[in-house]
Amino acid sequence: MVTIRPGQARQVFRDLETLPARFRLADLRSLKPPRLSSSKIVGWSDLRLDSRLVKGLEEMNIDSPNEVQRLAIPEIVRHSSRVLLSAETGSGKTLAYLLPVMHKLKLEEAGGDVVPKRASPRAAIIVPTAELVHQVHAVAKLLSHSIKLRTLRLTGVMDRIEMSRIHESFPDLVVTTPSRFERSFAEGLLAPRLVRHLVIDEADTLMTGEFRRDLERLYRLLPEEFNTAVATSATITVALKNAVSDFLPDVKVIVTRGLHRPVKSLSQS
Repeated sequence: MVTIRPGQARQVFRDLETLPARFRLADLRSLKPPRLSSSKIVGWSDLRLDSRLVKGLEEMNIDSPNEVQRLAIPEIVRHSSRVLLSAETGSGKTLAYLLPVMHKLKLEEAGGDVVPKRASPRAAIIVPTAELVHQVHAVAKLLSHSIKLRTLRLTGVMDRIEMSRIHESFPDLVVTTPSRFERSFAEGLLAPRLVRHLVIDEADTLMTGEFRRDLERLYRLLPEEFNTAVATSATITVALKNAVSDFLPDVKVIVTRGLHRPVKSLSQS
């Protein structure tokens, strides 16, 4: 089990998003990113997130949103959002998608739009490796303490006791890999029927190459309509540019100013 203390939160963000770019970079101009202004957003309260999330951020000593969070959160928090978020390594993309997804989960609860069902997560964060599952889940777990959401980390082979515990649980959000998530359905461990918020983290890896087939199989098992569909990437490649239109049609592209530039330091803010 991975345990993280609030004081370690910044190191988690430094360790995330480390997979190398392996393909030729795409022409950013052809992606036509939206003209978004974040000049009026100074603090977390300006993003109008659930106050419990803001409290959790304060406990993690993250005082204010950075560029990628100011740009992405207002778009992802919208109903039926479709976003490709591309920003340099270490820019804070994990918070940029976790915060609006958790906010929307609580809105659904408050509005009575969802009746929790056993073994049926409402949000899924899909990453390429077990290591990233542990890292992203550690951040989600920290935030969940404040906003009272149930998070689940799903990796590898489990014994019967652990499988039984998961099957009897009522998770709101699961962090896993595409192949493990798909296998959980075949095992009867989890059900995909309530998934309405989907994040494909490290999309330049998951939507292309050897991982693409895993993701395609998973997509066929998930509901057709999502309230949130987000893909993130530390680079935009030609392969990713072509794949995005297959997985996320009509996507809105958010690109930070530092994309494809050398990273001088890997810090969250």
